[in-house]
Order: sequence, then structure tokens, then C-alpha cells
Amino acid sequence: MTRDIFWSAAKLDPLDCYPSASYPPMWDNVELSLRHSKTRNVKFFPRLLRVLAFLRVTFKSLLNFSHRPLKCKADHIFFGLTHNQKTSLKPIVDVMNHADGGSAELFSSGDIKRLMNNASLWAIPFFLPLLVRAFRETGYRKKSFRWALDDYWRAYGLYIVFRRWFHVNRPKSVVLSNDHTLVSCVINKAAQDEGISTFYVQHACVTEKFPPLKMDFALLEGIDAKEKYSAVSDGKTEIHLIGIPKFDAFAKKVNTSTKCKSIGVCFSLADDLDRSLELLNGLSGMDDIRFIVRPHLRMSSTAKDEFMAACTKHNFEYSRHENEHSFDFLGRIDVLISGTSSIALEAVMLNVTSLNYVLNTEISDWYGFIKNGLTQTTDDLGQLKSTIQDLKINRPNVLGLAQRYCATIGTDYAGRSSDLAAEKIIALSRN
Repeated sequence: MTRDIFWSAAKLDPLDCYPSASYPPMWDNVELSLRHSKTRNVKFFPRLLRVLAFLRVTFKSLLNFSHRPLKCKADHIFFGLTHNQKTSLKPIVDVMNHADGGSAELFSSGDIKRLMNNASLWAIPFFLPLLVRAFRETGYRKKSFRWALDDYWRAYGLYIVFRRWFHVNRPKSVVLSNDHTLVSCVINKAAQDEGISTFYVQHACVTEKFPPLKMDFALLEGIDAKEKYSAVSDGKTEIHLIGIPKFDAFAKKVNTSTKCKSIGVCFSLADDLDRSLELLNGLSGMDDIRFIVRPHLRMSSTAKDEFMAACTKHNFEYSRHENEHSFDFLGRIDVLISGTSSIALEAVMLNVTSLNYVLNTEISDWYGFIKNGLTQTTDDLGQLKSTIQDLKINRPNVLGLAQRYCATIGTDYAGRSSDLAAEKIIALSRN
């Protein structure tokens, strides 16, 4: 069997397994990030350094080679590669373990790293054909090899590792919460080649730049995601709308206040730091409003220190991702101010007014929130403060604005998206 899997791996298209680096609209995002980064610039990372990066990972694998692969007897295996993905999948796992459709198990990043431990070793024989292809490519694809050669190389080993693992454990379904990163795409391909049903569950809003879905089934949050994926789809993925499972526990905690007394200010990785600090300085004079500042979890410690210093200076509160769930944070505010961030949708789902303040002129409406009326926008601080003054007097109900993004709002499954997702996975999985 290992020989058959090896030859299947030889036919693998590594670029097809990593849309984040190979799908044209997403490569545009890579180049945008590279223009603002000194550590991952294509010019400074020729192929040789990508090879050295791969060999470094391979050496670490040798040190841990004695680890035995994880065993799993669950009927349905969920992979949560990040904290946000795990948060999105866990409510469904909990429901399924109390249903009659078979047991479910959620593998977190630590479990997945253990499974992937020997992937680099399995990938070594595929180096020469990969290198030949890297030199033959042209245009952005040639650049993508310089940026991700080590990842493309590792794809072969990942495929072999997960294919062998699925062959031994034989689950009924595999559920993923990402559609374009290397590990997720390889897991999907390996499971499908083993005849296992694969499901995609959103962990955040999608954009028009996302690649076509390749899972067997997609459990999407709302009509907005369906329209975006359908525009690029080949029709092979069966789509179902389930709402947002991670919201279930908070569905009855919507804000009922008709006045703005507290404001949350969120910052993402895409926001310009100087402009973000200018925003906080500009809001500092509004003494009758309680401000709570929440930087992105993966922001640099330097940026977080800057925000914390600004909070101390202006007597603003500071919210830490490590200590406070996003919905708990949103439950403490009446209005959210952010740049381009998916937290705007989470806010509106709790009937918290969302205001978009332009913090990056290169990314104006990433998720279509402005176009679809979910949030108001301005790049003028004076106008923003004027809007806040109006909301202090009269803050309207905004929950209905989220229906485009969460299909269960206003239905019998409102607050029960996890139940709906579990029903779909059990019914659609191959027996």
C-alpha cells in the first residue's frame, strides 16, 4: 500500500495544494505583504535559502523520529489548525458526541504537528523533479517557488503521511476549517484519495479572492459566502448553509441598549500602526464614553506595547485575546470601531453597531461589509466622532444586517448552527 501511495504522491501538483501561494488573486496578497516586510521578501530568499529552511525542518524531524503516530477511533475527525479554527469546530464536535451518528474528535495544532513529524523525510525523494519544475515556471509562479519552495516540497511528504494515516484509521468523514493553506489542502486531498468524505466549515468571513472549494461538501455560514465561492466554483463541491456554530453560545446575549455608552476599538494585522495610534489619540477627548482597545492576537509585541501605552495615557481599557473571547469582549460594548476586520460581523450579530474607520488605504472593503451595508465607513476623524455623538442619543437595532452572512438568523435554527452542521455531516458522510 505504501508503494501505491508513494506513486500517487509523485503525481501530486504541489501548487494545487497551496492556493495561498499559487492562486493568482491570493498571490496578489502575498506580494502586498512582501512589499511591507523585510523578513519574507522574494528578493532576499532565493531558492537555496528555501532549501536550507526545508532541511532545518527535516533535521528537527529526525530528532523526534521515535514518536509514534496518533491513533484515532473516531468516526468523524475534525482538524483545527489554529485557535480560531478550533473555536469554530469545537461546538460541532460537542454536539456530534451526543448524537447517534458516531463519535467525533478534534485534532488541534499540537496533534497535527505530531502527525506531520516525518513529512519532510518522506518528501526528500521528490526534490529533483520539483526543482526542475521551479526553473521551468514563469511569471508569478516562478516567484512563488522562491517564496514557498520548501512548502511545495513538503507537500509530497504531507500527502504520504496523511494518506497512510487515513488508510489505517478509516474515519467516515474529515472536517476542515480552512480551504487554502498547505496542510488543509493536503489533508483534504489525502482523505479524498482514501474515499473519505471531506467537509469544509468556515472559521471566518471569506473574500472574493478565495480559491475554488475542493472539499466534497461545504458548510457555509451564509448567502454571502455561497455567492463568493459559487462565482469561482467548478460545481463539484456541494454547498449547504448552516450559520455560524461558534455564535450559538452567545445568540441570546444580543445588545438591547438604544444608546452608546461604551466603544470597542479593534486593530488587525493589516492596519497601519501610525494611523491606528492617531485614531486613539483623536478619541481621547470623549470622556463620557468608555473605550476598550483590542489589538489582533498575532500582532508584534512592539505594536501591542504601543497600544498598551496609548491606553494608559488616555485611560482606555485593554482587552487581551488570551483572556477574553471576542464575543465576551463585544458583549461589553455598544459600538465597534475597526478597520477591515471580520470582527465587524461578530459585532453586528450581537446587535453592536459597527463603524469602519479606514486604517489601510490599500485594503478598503476586504469582505464586502461596506458594500452590503453591514458597517458605515469614513476616513475622517471628525465625521467619525460626529457619528458617535448621534449614537449616544439613538442607537438603532442592527442585527438584521447580519442575515446575509449568517443564514440561521431569524430561523428555527437561530442559535443552533452546531446542531444543523452535525446533522449535515452525519447524513452526508459515506458509510
